Amino acid sequence: MNVLQWLTGLARSCDPLCQKVAESISPDRHLAPLLRADFKLSSRVTKYWHSLLLTLLAVPTFKSHLAVAYCDTYQAGTAEYARGMGVLERSGYALSVQFLNRVTYVLDLVQRRDLLGKLGASLYQTLDVAV
Repeated sequence: MNVLQWLTGLARSCDPLCQKVAESISPDRHLAPLLRADFKLSSRVTKYWHSLLLTLLAVPTFKSHLAVAYCDTYQAGTAEYARGMGVLERSGYALSVQFLNRVTYVLDLVQRRDLLGKLGASLYQTLDVAV
């Protein structure tokens, strides 16, 4: 947690450092695995992790990387949530409003990451678990 607090403070201190912190977080090595683990993290960790993410969303490239990681991990996260894992209010997926309300990001996710297919498959999986 101390590292997350430190990174958040560093990123909030000035735009160049925010950019540097954003660049240091790899979409494949960091974002996707942490989003997949989001429901399993303690509330103390997610509080600082989500705070860092919100700060870094000011960097357009990071926002794009987070959108891709969100799309790539959505089905797995939804499946866990449908099985009773996690609390939606503390989910990193709640941050999706930061990019899903922007046409540019949504079009890219639909065209390059099959967002609509993944959302449909997730809905089907959730309903299947409920039956």
